[in-house]
Amino acid sequence: MSGSRVFRARAMVLASVGTPVWEAMPVIITERGQPVMVAISYAQYVSLLETIDILSDREFKEQLIAGIAEDRQGKRVSLSDAIIQLGWE
Repeated sequence: MSGSRVFRARAMVLASVGTPVWEAMPVIITERGQPVMVAISYAQYVSLLETIDILSDREFKEQLIAGIAEDRQGKRVSLSDAIIQLGWE
């Protein structure tokens, strides 16, 4: 990567520093017009790792998919009913 391109990439990444995490957009760094790297905030990186970890748990993933399907079918329980059903009252 030439010096001027590195400078522009660095400037784009540094411009996002200080931006609230929920507003920070990933910066796609290209070489000769092709994407080669993505710069994201540390918080986004940690969140991505946590998501990968959660979804790599087969049992949890199956429960999550089943729960989403039940929600789409309208099978919901209120928080107060869930607390009673779980015996947490």
